[in-house]
Amino acid sequence: MFDFWTVTSTLTKYGSYVGVAAVFGYATSAVLNHRLSTSLKVPAVTLSIVGILSIGVYFFLQVGAFADSGISGVFDKQLIEILLSTGNGDLLLWRVVGLGYFILFLSLTKTSKPPSKKLQLFILLPSILALVWSFTAVGHVADLSWYWQAFLVVHAYVALSWAGSIGPLVRYLEQAKKDEIHLILERYSVIGSVLVSLLLVAGIALILKLLIFNGNTNAIDYILTLSLKLLLVTVMLGFAAYHKFFLTKRLKQNKIDKADISRSIKKELYVAHLVLLITAGLTTLVGISH
Repeated sequence: MFDFWTVTSTLTKYGSYVGVAAVFGYATSAVLNHRLSTSLKVPAVTLSIVGILSIGVYFFLQVGAFADSGISGVFDKQLIEILLSTGNGDLLLWRVVGLGYFILFLSLTKTSKPPSKKLQLFILLPSILALVWSFTAVGHVADLSWYWQAFLVVHAYVALSWAGSIGPLVRYLEQAKKDEIHLILERYSVIGSVLVSLLLVAGIALILKLLIFNGNTNAIDYILTLSLKLLLVTVMLGFAAYHKFFLTKRLKQNKIDKADISRSIKKELYVAHLVLLITAGLTTLVGISH
């Protein structure tokens, strides 16, 4: 179960999720505050590069697994051509295009004079569409009807937007004045409420389809891992509520400073990355087909 190919595939898939989350999180952050800074731009580009490298390595790992001949098989020209014509090739194409476009956009954007919020989102739209579409290329719902794929797209976008926006939020808080922090958290909570609602609806729909409607209720490993993921998502929701209703109030009362809020939100960030890693494992180590 935990052989070289599956573990490495899980880690590289996680790396590609991190890159996609950087794009979605950046777009979400643009809604909160369209002013860019070097502290936000550089990490976004770096994580996007990590995403491109990860999806590239992931593709060649699939080639090697298909060849079943060890490391030497990852560069088998004939098998590479075959996999490029499959969903694995589509996944590679759409994700590289989406991440590459994003890197190009940020590279050409002047930090001192960023585009307006609406213009940023409009320019980033091709990148976002390419990346969300990549989730329909392979996996559990690749062969399902369009409406189930729509649930997956919404689920992927919302989850990765949430995970990807936590890092920029921490940077905003570190740079913001004390009297601005509660306003930033208010904006974030409004967007977060919408994202969580969409996440729950799409997630429940996918669980019903993959486990109940498809008769996979005996996929014990998958169910246990999924339960752990849901537990961690609940923890993230608890963090979000704690920040909004407790820490922000204490900040207004001068009982804590913004560094305390930043440290707490960083804990939410660690949980978010653990959720991404478990998601990568769900689709690799204990996929529904297992």
